[in-house]
Amino acid sequence: MDDRVAMLQSMNHHHHPHDPGLQRELAAYADDLKLIHVLNKSTDSAKFAQRIYTDVLA
Repeated sequence: MDDRVAMLQSMNHHHHPHDPGLQRELAAYADDLKLIHVLNKSTDSAKFAQRIYTDVLA
């Protein structure tokens, strides 16, 4: 099990977005999901990202 944990921890590519950075990434993902019709075109990506984001470190 320790090997699997170490492997998963090493797969982050040193990318740890948080707070506004993570919200921007979530909004970008929402924009992509609108392009493939998973989300409605009328969805406000920034508001959507803000609604689904939770700061678990606070």
